[in-house]
Amino acid sequence: MTEEPEEKGTPQESPPPKTEDAPTQPHVPQFVIPRSLYIATALIVVGSFALTFFVRNPYTQSVTEGGGFYERSTDNSALMWVAIFVGIPASFWAYKRWILPLFERK
Repeated sequence: MTEEPEEKGTPQESPPPKTEDAPTQPHVPQFVIPRSLYIATALIVVGSFALTFFVRNPYTQSVTEGGGFYERSTDNSALMWVAIFVGIPASFWAYKRWILPLFERK
């Protein structure tokens, strides 16, 4: 067996001292999405499926003979007016409330 020669006179290397600027806690992300935005997005997705499959049922429309589906059904223009007077202003409010604050500098 060969032994490594001991080096006398050379100081042992010590680890570099820690600087005070180093963060001790994990970095918190700056782009935080509010929980209410997740809930609103989920409600919009679920509502769109409910509207498609229960109010404007595409299966019923496809199997109805003739062109009398819209005359005999409960489908009317009320949903369109609700979308215009409620849905569009609500989308602008949500944009102002949740989307714009994400891009503001603090």
